[in-house]
Amino acid sequence: MTGNSDILLVQKATNDDLSARREVVAIADPIITRQTNRYCRKYCYEQNYYLRCTLLPPVNGAPSDAAMCEWGNGSYAWMLEELTKNSRLKKYQAKNDASLADYFFVIVNSLSFYERWKDWRFNNRIYVPEYIESIHSEAKKVFRCLRRQLAPEEISQESGLSVDEVKKLSTEIIKALLIRRRMYLLTPSTEVSYNQFSESDNDVEHEMSIVVAPNETDFRQSEAISAAFNELSILEQHVISGFFIEKISAKHILKSIKKIDWPENVAINIKDIQQLYYFRRKSVKHLYELFHDHLNSKRRQT
Repeated sequence: MTGNSDILLVQKATNDDLSARREVVAIADPIITRQTNRYCRKYCYEQNYYLRCTLLPPVNGAPSDAAMCEWGNGSYAWMLEELTKNSRLKKYQAKNDASLADYFFVIVNSLSFYERWKDWRFNNRIYVPEYIESIHSEAKKVFRCLRRQLAPEEISQESGLSVDEVKKLSTEIIKALLIRRRMYLLTPSTEVSYNQFSESDNDVEHEMSIVVAPNETDFRQSEAISAAFNELSILEQHVISGFFIEKISAKHILKSIKKIDWPENVAINIKDIQQLYYFRRKSVKHLYELFHDHLNSKRRQT
């Protein structure tokens, strides 16, 4: 179908011609189905372990009697509304004889469409895993505050916990996410750009997804994480805690490093933000190596 004939189809559809509307939906369907599969699989997290997937083929993991996951159908419906609403269709002009399918394809592969979908997906409901809620009666509230990048003092005011309690609980939440490779759950829906620096929050998520499969949840992993963290240098601990536990900005971490009166045996070779990111990456890699050393040691002992 050429662009001109698609123009006529769109005109009919926006004038409530049901047959034309169905034809428009048929054009959008394979494009939406493909994109729903891409986004849902990327952001499935742990739903597939306790909800049955509606994608084709499905993401397996949940028992056969589990409830159906709503995100696949919900995402499809959201995209369908975004593409076929009258205001969107009326913007179609068939430039360079582009078909309606071409028009839909460009939209769903645009960054703005992706960002709007993420806003819908994550602002609609913030997913809090059961293993986080089981840590403490206020863990769910602290988890949500950590996602919002709040400082311990602000979390204390919202939760009613002391600042020390907030820091301790935040550490437990970080550990629980680390051992399950789920640090990305703390990533807010609005991504932060560090402008001139090449490393983003997505790099941090990748760095911190460092350990074992999500179904391995026994106490040995928590012990191994704690032991590994304690073996880091005080500078490595300071940087990792600042970024991932207390959620301090890179600028303030750098400032704190320059202000601290470090012991003479601690070599400080961090002069700017770029060097700080490089040191952070090395520190996380070191933590990763130490964690696996401790975990393998514990497994050999059992």
